[in-house]
Amino acid sequence: MKIIALSGFLMAFILVGCANQSVKPETLVIKEVVYAAHAAIPEAIRAECDLPNKLSTFIKTDAQNQYSRIINDPATANNQDTILNIEITHVEGLDGGAWTGPKSVAIKATLIKQGKVIGDFKASRISNSSSLVGGILTLGVSGIAAGLEGTCGVLRHCIRTLSRDVTKWLESPTPNAVLK
Repeated sequence: MKIIALSGFLMAFILVGCANQSVKPETLVIKEVVYAAHAAIPEAIRAECDLPNKLSTFIKTDAQNQYSRIINDPATANNQDTILNIEITHVEGLDGGAWTGPKSVAIKATLIKQGKVIGDFKASRISNSSSLVGGILTLGVSGIAAGLEGTCGVLRHCIRTLSRDVTKWLESPTPNAVLK
């Protein structure tokens, strides 16, 4: 009986918490994520990993509870929409997945509303796999799976984490932020 009452209380608590999340009554436009012009990114990673598209897709999914609408087509935007520009500025990673050392991705972004910059940030994420044993110990089961997926799999884990960082920053954007 106590378990039923406790589970009912927890369910009500969770629902109230979810109901208090505020959705901004605006549209977020995620412009096409691109590699920065100056970025020295291995051609194999550019050709095989599709990191810009993955990052855009992850952010769109992660931020859907924050905005009434999220689009990727700037041509359909209006001057009231909030626009997120993101560049991938650095990618590092040898072929061979988690077993060939750390992989990293760095990004920078600007958030614009009505032509005015309302925030910007830099962020990076590094896999901590410096060896076969390090990959297993620091990344655990998901790291082993990423290692088996190869370098793109490990970089996708970095991109996934960056997406969560960006989504958290979008809750309260600030200028000159460094996301960690």
